[in-house]
This record gives sequence, C-alpha cells and structure tokens, in this order.
Amino acid sequence: MKHTLTIPLPPELTDHNTCRLMNLLGGDKSEPDTLFVGGVVRNMVLGVPVGDVDMATRYTPDEVMSRLAHNNITVIPTGFDHGTVTAVMDNRPYEITTLRRDVTTDGRRADVAFTDSWAQDSARRDFTMNALYADMQGRVYDPTGQGISDIKNQRVRFVGSAQARVAEDYLRILRYFRFHLFYGAEEPDPEALQACREGARNVMSLSRERITQECKKILAHPQPSAVLSRMFDLGVLSDLPDHAYDPHIMSLYRGDDVILRLFILNAMRNRDMSPWLLLSGADKKALTILTQAYDFVTSYGMTEDKVREMMYRFGRDTAQRACLVASFQAGRNVPEVPVQDILTDWIIPVFPVRGDDLIRQGMKPGPEMGNRLKELEEKWIANGFN
Repeated sequence: MKHTLTIPLPPELTDHNTCRLMNLLGGDKSEPDTLFVGGVVRNMVLGVPVGDVDMATRYTPDEVMSRLAHNNITVIPTGFDHGTVTAVMDNRPYEITTLRRDVTTDGRRADVAFTDSWAQDSARRDFTMNALYADMQGRVYDPTGQGISDIKNQRVRFVGSAQARVAEDYLRILRYFRFHLFYGAEEPDPEALQACREGARNVMSLSRERITQECKKILAHPQPSAVLSRMFDLGVLSDLPDHAYDPHIMSLYRGDDVILRLFILNAMRNRDMSPWLLLSGADKKALTILTQAYDFVTSYGMTEDKVREMMYRFGRDTAQRACLVASFQAGRNVPEVPVQDILTDWIIPVFPVRGDDLIRQGMKPGPEMGNRLKELEEKWIANGFN
C-alpha cells in the first residue's frame, strides 16, 4: 500500500504510551502490521486536534490481547467478536480493531470475517474521509483514492455505493448528516441524499441509544438548523413527536447547549421523546424545569422583577435558557440589556427564614410549620426578596 502524503504526527501519536503500543503491534515495521485509522487520521489531515486514538491491525483480537497482556498492559475485549479490543494506559483508552470485511449485514449489525487486506478493511468503512490510515512516520495511506481529496474539498462521501453503505448500517444516515454539518461545504452529495431518503424509514429500527448519541452531536453544532430541516424533508426525523418545531427559532441560537436545542426541537414543550430518544434522568429533569420556566416567562413577561423571580424559582441556567427562547420568539437574538445583566450578574438570594426560627417563636415542627415557611417565602419573593 503506497502512502499519499506525509504530515507531522501530533503529540498524541508520539507520546511514550502510543509508541509502545504501536511497537508491540508491529507498527514500527517497514510494512506495518498496525496503523492509525479513521478520525485521528482525518483530523491530522485537517490540521485540527485529534480525539480518540484508534488503530487498525492485521493481528487477530486474541493475538492483540496476548501481546499486550504479556507486557502488563490492561486490555478489555470491548467488541471482541467484531475484532475490537481496548488498551488502557494511564487512564487513556486506545481502540484496536482487526482488519475485517463484512460477511452479512442487516442494517443494524454485521457479521464480519478478519482479513489482512487494508483495501478490504477500507471498503467496509462509511466515508472516504474516514477510510484513511497513517503510520508512525506520518505517512498517510488512502486506499480508496478519494479520502484526502474529499477532505480538502470538504465533501462528505460514502465509500463506494452510498446505497450499499446505508443498507449495511442505517446509523450511517444520521452520521452522514453529522459529518456534513461538521466537515462538509455547500450542497450535500446527491447520491448520499438519495440513499438517506430511501433508508430513512429504517432509522427507527436502530437502538434509541445509538440514535440519541448521533442526534446530540448534531444538536451541539453551533448552527444545525439547515441540516435538521433537510433531515425532516427526507423523512429521517419524521417519527419525532409532532415535529412542529420552528426552524427559524433554531437558527437564531448559535451556541452548543443541547438541552436548549432539544427544547426548541420539541416545539418549546416537554412532550415525551422516549419513543425516539433515550434521554437521561438529568436531561428529562432539565427539560421539565425549562418548560416550567418558559411558561412562567411567557405568562408574566420578561420584566426585571419577574426575571429575578424566575431565577430564584428555577435557577440561573434554566432562566437564561427560557429568556433566550422568549427573546427569539420576540424577534431578538438575545434578551434586552437590563435583563441580560440580571441573568448574568444578579446574585440569587437565600431565603433567610428557617424552621429553627419558627420553633424559637413557639411553633412546633410539622405540616403547619412547612405551610407557614412557604407562605413567608412567597411574601418575601413578592416583596422583592425583602
């Protein structure tokens, strides 16, 4: 396999642990048995920070585990049947996957056979920009012959037939839109869009966990509104409850707050998304409280007094989210200056009365004391926290 270009390796690929792993797995040979693969190589070519370090190897999972365990390296069989094990060194994971080819696929999972062919391994990967390999000298290999040019042209393209890649794993539909959002430019690839349209009805056959992971990554992008609209148009998101969200409001927010984006996607309500997304208890709680705060601000208005009360009742983060959405609906990108200052700088007070204070006044503990504390707190709030 001939290399296409040579680029400097980032520090994450030249540190002691990474070099040790590569040497133990034949990465130092003139014809390496192990290469860096996928996103880490893509990011090298892009010149952006690398994340997880993934490796592809000719060695079988048994051989990888034996070599590493013999050298006192912790290794976990995270996806052993599919050829993947994870080495852990200084609390950092390294995913190592045996070269493989698909034998059978059903759109959700694949039966694989191991191979020693880099070309066969690259042919089963999703996008050309992910089918890249690199050695310890920074030599980049591009078996498809398209990955590097697609990166440079900001074109997200499936390896080989888009229809075939989508039919192998319907999660690739969501991944396609995420990758186009982060790495693409101008119009998406027509063949890819057609494959996504044809496979859209099968997205719900995937696990909710896999769907949620991809959707959250999309919603964390600074500006996902155009991609979300295209996903709705192609039927990819048609199973979301009501899917009556306002794309204009989505386009006004340019941050990375996934909870706020989920709230906008859900049409500023706390409708049940569990048939589609697997949200954590913390996410569900955040959306419930945000709905309450949003109803509060739309009922009482965004006056300075009411914003302070909302902050006290629901917390700073929730109040900021609710005021942002209310501002979007009013045609503003951010709340007006006095409100923005309160949301940023006002110190939320602590209710100064406690049960011990009432006991000292002769009241006995019990429901009556709880009701009295609540009554006093409401008067304190209504009196401007005085």
